Amino acid sequence: MMKALKNFFCLFILTIGLISFVSCSKDKDDDNGNGGGNNGTELPVGWTEDGNRLIYKAIQGAGVYELVYVWTMTFESDLCVSARLEITFPDAAMAQAVYNELEPEVKELSSISGKVITMNFDEEYRGLSKQEIKDAITAGGGWI
Repeated sequence: MMKALKNFFCLFILTIGLISFVSCSKDKDDDNGNGGGNNGTELPVGWTEDGNRLIYKAIQGAGVYELVYVWTMTFESDLCVSARLEITFPDAAMAQAVYNELEPEVKELSSISGKVITMNFDEEYRGLSKQEIKDAITAGGGWI
């Protein structure tokens, strides 16, 4: 859990630093700006429960500097079996720059598609209950 927190913190600091170096022009990509793989549906900020899935969406910044974080956890018998984080950047160049700087062990768990980096956290969250995950993310301001 601490390794994941360290990786998140490093990614967060790197992202903030890169925002100041990347062009301010908007991409013309049409991904609905919804944080990646949500099939074109806009998620509300905060918690959403959808059957056996628990979703948490947070937005950092605004406009050109907006980052969208979407946590999706899948459950069986109230225990987490799958967890991923999608971070949508303002443009593909910024996402690629952040991805290129990820530590090797974080990059192993990550993939990039356009302006979205997806990180797999199955091992960190497997076996936790919905309430344990909600408490941890709420206490961490969006980060476990």
